[in-house]
Amino acid sequence: NKYSNNFIADSLVKTLDLEMNKKVGTNLGGIRLMIEDAKAISIDFIGGGRKLVSGSGLTRDNAIAAKDFVQLLQVAWTRGREWPEMITSLPLAGTDGTLRRKFLKSPITGVFRGKTGTLTGVQSLVGVLPTPSGRKIAVAFIANGSAIPENELESFLETLK
Repeated sequence: NKYSNNFIADSLVKTLDLEMNKKVGTNLGGIRLMIEDAKAISIDFIGGGRKLVSGSGLTRDNAIAAKDFVQLLQVAWTRGREWPEMITSLPLAGTDGTLRRKFLKSPITGVFRGKTGTLTGVQSLVGVLPTPSGRKIAVAFIANGSAIPENELESFLETLK
């Protein structure tokens, strides 16, 4: 997540198929497993406009709602076992990874952890904002056809604290 390596993301999908099905790993096999796991946490790719064809997301053929990313974060937090690895894999605003140059000189610098996603005409940000009281707020923004101005995102994230 911090360094957004699309080759590794796609390779992990194939490795998932290899490990779970004990056969040569394929993209299709790994995607099927991911869709099954998503369904187990109430993210259903059958209907609802959702579609998953690539682990890296480097395609316009993937389709998922912002609420699905929030659901994923909530399940990881609730289960607990995935949370430490997931949260530490996310870049820290203004500090490292894909957020190294974002939210600089902001109250959320060094506090907000998230993942960006960008294709031409598509921009997304998914992550977790801890509040001063210790709560954790899952946030997800997806903009199709327009950019999300960083100052508007920053202002919105600040209102959540």
